[in-house]
Amino acid sequence: MSASDQNPPGGVIDVATSGIRDVSPLLPLLGTGQCERHITTALERGLLYAAATPMSIFGSLGIAKAGFVVLWASMNSRWFPGPTLLRNAGFIPPGIGTLLVHVGDDNRHLYTAEDKLRRILAKKHIHSVDVNFRSKDLILWNMRLVGATVFLSAFGFLPYVLPIVRFLPDQPFHARWLYPTMRIVGCDVVAIFIQFIFQLRILEETYYRIRFMATDAFLKDHGRRVPSWDPNQNSKNVLMELLGPSRSRGESAAEGQGDFHHFPALREGLGRMSSFNFPRYPTPGGEQAPELPLPVSAVPSTTHIIPTRLLLFAFQIILLFGLISAVVGYIGCFSVVQASPREDPRGALVWLVCEALLAVLRTLVWAANPKWDDAKSPIALEKVATTTENRTDDMKKASSYGIGWMLSSVTANDMHALIVGINEFGESSKFHDLDECVPDAKRIATYLKDTLLVPRDQIVTLYDSEATKEHITQALRDLSHKSSVAADAPIIIYLASHTGIRPVEGTDKKQMYLVPHCGASEAEKDAYISYDSIVDMIGHIADNKTDNIVSANFTPGA
Repeated sequence: MSASDQNPPGGVIDVATSGIRDVSPLLPLLGTGQCERHITTALERGLLYAAATPMSIFGSLGIAKAGFVVLWASMNSRWFPGPTLLRNAGFIPPGIGTLLVHVGDDNRHLYTAEDKLRRILAKKHIHSVDVNFRSKDLILWNMRLVGATVFLSAFGFLPYVLPIVRFLPDQPFHARWLYPTMRIVGCDVVAIFIQFIFQLRILEETYYRIRFMATDAFLKDHGRRVPSWDPNQNSKNVLMELLGPSRSRGESAAEGQGDFHHFPALREGLGRMSSFNFPRYPTPGGEQAPELPLPVSAVPSTTHIIPTRLLLFAFQIILLFGLISAVVGYIGCFSVVQASPREDPRGALVWLVCEALLAVLRTLVWAANPKWDDAKSPIALEKVATTTENRTDDMKKASSYGIGWMLSSVTANDMHALIVGINEFGESSKFHDLDECVPDAKRIATYLKDTLLVPRDQIVTLYDSEATKEHITQALRDLSHKSSVAADAPIIIYLASHTGIRPVEGTDKKQMYLVPHCGASEAEKDAYISYDSIVDMIGHIADNKTDNIVSANFTPGA
């Protein structure tokens, strides 16, 4: 009798499950690219993009690769220029990691984050910075990140319950739960600490670029000599080179420092992220006098001083531990799958089905993209208005804008808008329908949301049948008493519709009015909104909230 007769081929299921065992180490390659991209975009698109990646073993290598690239790129010193070596090795950091590569080939060049920030702030005059690592928004987002990651990744144990409980009940812990636990914990650590490192590195580089710009503007405002620094080089390196005493550098070095050494406060706090406050106006007299009429404070008593180097080193060590744990656990997980007996196909089949379902569930979590998981802008620009002439200590906040984590544009954090567009005026209206009003209104709303990044709940849109007299007037009144509308916050009111003119009863005067959508049971003349009443409501907003209001009316064919 031949060997083939002794071992007849099994059924389709037996053959399939046998194949699953054999190729199980290759199946997790599915989703590798997605996980690598999404885990590095959490600060840009929402924390769930990182928190959901460890749910399934599919894509685990993408998590490990992203962690390796971030770890390498975060190590930048004279002896190990990580970003430069990474680029030379052919690795391109994905997602928000693109901000932490040098613009030029030399590792002394500024980072992409610095370059983007200086473009945004090119016409801004910065004289003070408040560093606040105790921000409620920052702490809350990171707590949600950790909680969501731990919760979602716990589902990753499900595919191993049947193989372990059914087929490996008597095996020691390291042969059953050790490797799935190592993979899940390791991927959790990688997903979380990638975000921590991104936050710390981006905040650090943007801080030094802002401080560089503020120091340069301060010296120029006071008619002092600016150091011979290169604005295209890394800001931190440039500023740190000026820390040493000028006498130890020699006369030529002192000349290169300009008048930087005349103001010791300009050097205070360098080497760590600390708040500072530089006066805005030049000093009257005294060519070499370092004293100023207003105090130069680099480290106010309320500041939060963060030793970034030590904190970054701790994050890197933890990330390295996570990488090792994730890779070892990833490899060991297949020993659990392959340990299930070949005569019983359920173990391998259940494992594959569960992992596939978890991968689908993970995709649905990514697709949901809820608003609550978005990270708030890390940089807030506060415009100030001087209340007393030639004084900078009597200033009030005029408005606030934010710069998002991708440093792509300025966000109008406190802006509110009412956008009205009407193409259809109802069957009872004598006005013909239009074609341009709603599309134009939607384009403005899209610009506010996607370009200025105005929070969506601060934009009220009323189109066609929604834009009745009652709804428009109520939306205008709401702007005058909404608690979310801060004092001096910018407000945009855009009304796109027909405009009509009618005589005022009992007088020779005429009155202009806005034509809203008119309901079937509503008398058209009662549905009109006079511009006098609109002006009165805008004046009420100005009295109660802000006079920083831009109002526009678009009338087709006018």
